[in-house]
Amino acid sequence: MKAYSRFKWMMVTSFIIISILALASPLLINYWTAQGLAIDGHRIRTLVLVMIGLAVLQIVVTIIREKFAKNFNITNFQSYLGS
Repeated sequence: MKAYSRFKWMMVTSFIIISILALASPLLINYWTAQGLAIDGHRIRTLVLVMIGLAVLQIVVTIIREKFAKNFNITNFQSYLGS
């Protein structure tokens, strides 16, 4: 059961991280408009760079999550075969 708990927390943690990363761009735009700042070329470039960086982070988190799931499933399957 301890292995399932670790698996569950890994999935929940990665889901929360990806969800927060997905909200970064709208929050940045909301912050700029609340400050009364114009959305000009510089801010659009900044937003595009932030979105690219966040997409890379989401991919990295997904890769880590999937590697963890693969190893967990292999170990779990082998323990069933050994039982």
